[in-house]
Amino acid sequence: MQVVDMTFRLFASCLIRTLQLFALLLVGTTLGSGVAHAQFRAYVANSGSHTVTAIDTASRAVLETIPVGDNPSGIAITPDGGLAYVANSGSGTVSVIDTTVNEVVATIEVGVSPQDIVITPDGALLYVTHPDLHALSVIETAGNTVAATIPIAGSPRAIAMAPDGALAYVGYVSQAPYGDFVSAIAVATQTVTATVAFPRWFLPGLQSVAISPDGAFVYVTTYLFQSVYIVDTSSHAIVGFLGREVGGSGSVGYRGTSAVTLDGASLFVPNYYRPAVEIFNAASGGLPHIIPTTSRPEMVAMTPDGAFAYVTGSPDGPSTGGDVTVIDIVARTVVGQIPVGSTPQAIAISPRVSAIPGRIEAEDYDAGGPGVGYVDTTPGNEQGVPVYRAGDVDVKVSSEGGHAIGWFAAGEWLAYTAHVQSDGLYTIQARVGSALPGRTFHIEVDGVDATGEIAVPQVAAWDQYETVSIADVSLSGGTRVVRVVLGTEDFVELQWIGFVQQEAATAGPFAGVPQPIPGRIQAEDYDRGGSGLSYFDTSPGNEQGAPVYRAGDVDIKMSSEGGHSVGWLVSGEWLAYTTSLQSGGIYTIEARVGSPLPGRTFHIEADGVDVTGPIVVPQVADWDRYETVSVPGVLLTAGTQVLRVVMGPEDYMDFQWFAIER
Repeated sequence: MQVVDMTFRLFASCLIRTLQLFALLLVGTTLGSGVAHAQFRAYVANSGSHTVTAIDTASRAVLETIPVGDNPSGIAITPDGGLAYVANSGSGTVSVIDTTVNEVVATIEVGVSPQDIVITPDGALLYVTHPDLHALSVIETAGNTVAATIPIAGSPRAIAMAPDGALAYVGYVSQAPYGDFVSAIAVATQTVTATVAFPRWFLPGLQSVAISPDGAFVYVTTYLFQSVYIVDTSSHAIVGFLGREVGGSGSVGYRGTSAVTLDGASLFVPNYYRPAVEIFNAASGGLPHIIPTTSRPEMVAMTPDGAFAYVTGSPDGPSTGGDVTVIDIVARTVVGQIPVGSTPQAIAISPRVSAIPGRIEAEDYDAGGPGVGYVDTTPGNEQGVPVYRAGDVDVKVSSEGGHAIGWFAAGEWLAYTAHVQSDGLYTIQARVGSALPGRTFHIEVDGVDATGEIAVPQVAAWDQYETVSIADVSLSGGTRVVRVVLGTEDFVELQWIGFVQQEAATAGPFAGVPQPIPGRIQAEDYDRGGSGLSYFDTSPGNEQGAPVYRAGDVDIKMSSEGGHSVGWLVSGEWLAYTTSLQSGGIYTIEARVGSPLPGRTFHIEADGVDVTGPIVVPQVADWDRYETVSVPGVLLTAGTQVLRVVMGPEDYMDFQWFAIER
């Protein structure tokens, strides 16, 4: 275990952070005030009234006041936004709130004085501090049970989770040895891997632990001289100091929980005693920008779009009320005040969960860092400084307004948690481009390729985009994780992806107009409409593991004869084709089919009537080999009709095309 000591020399020597971080001040950007902001919910733990207040951040209206246990002091929300966990310090419990109905649905007994609480990015584990027990409780959310207790060498007051979920940073105070400390706990092993020590000469000591969005730095707020220490998470060494000068008005300590802006450029620190929120430049330090508040602030939380800071606070005097102050992060002004319960302490804001149908901006990928919200093969932003948000993803300002992702390289991906409104077929759109030819990407839903490889339009120059679409993608309702995954060739730019729900499924021609007869019809050009309308396939998805040519369950594949064919056709499966027959009469039907297995058959129906009887499939030497069979003397009537190719009682044949001629 590594321990790093800190002496009073830090006050004189660590006023400026490393040159790398200084670049954040110079060029870092964040959302502007004129942007239309997403809707989130804020949940406020009111310690004095034993309630949680649910707030709609779009309207800033109180949605519900929810009774919980005694003296709620900490709150955490699951990554999908579905549950809020509330640590009740007075009753030794954690209340579980279902955020869809804003009601407590479970209570977990955790022991004396639970105070602060965080959740892992995958939503599997909760960490709860117990100052009086000198311990952390680890809760498995799957069963709402305490799975482990981790001893701490002091009284844990604050905890923050690394964005990638690998480490939890626990701030605690100790009498022996005397001082403030932060320990890094490995989530995988539940053991302390490093500890950083801070000086403390009088109580109350350490106040909060906050972590930058990219996980690179931990900010430790202490009571001593309004001090904020900066810890490099790669070395677990103190690398900087933010704070006011010692003495004078600056000698009164901080109290409350800080938060870092989305781009990592600023730290918002509540100053309970001033009262005000003090905004530090996280790169260069210096004196803070001060925003006075009418209530004494306790905790700061940021909206996931980086637009607003929500600050809990309590008024002076005998008042039993409390409020939440809303600060515009860019304008650095108070833009609202929301009455809540008595002595509001903790606040948590629901994560971004995009809506489907709807559009998802490329830069709004999930929080959680590498392996959770994204995979990026190069460290930092290719432009040298963060744009919009901190991390390795190469966000840039787009020529079409807002932001885009550039330098998208082979194997990289971005994840978006989204709520699908209802089951159905959707058209997925993407605004993409590359100045290089042959680039592709695909879209996964819950780890399954839903689109197959999509060709990226080659554009005249970088930062130009075109919209591509793929229809008939089947999605199930509920919360899903959507991934945009780049193909095997580097460098694509992505502006947004969108999901449009198709009208209630009705069968229709593949190309929008009926297939003409006489003529040849490719097997893969069956009607639109989905399962039960345009096809019947007994196994979900394409047997090759990813869509080919079009989405759906039909097993389309590349054909050895060029183009595509349909394989893995099994007993009872069928494909439908809307056709237009110029004139009635006697026709010959030909089909290009094959199977290495003997005795396979199929037949063709016209508007539900078998017009061919069983047709024997030629036995060929191998899969993806074809021969042409011919059925003369088939009577067909003029007009529009639906032809079905129906597999017989034995499994497996390959189907290339069929033709109807005089």
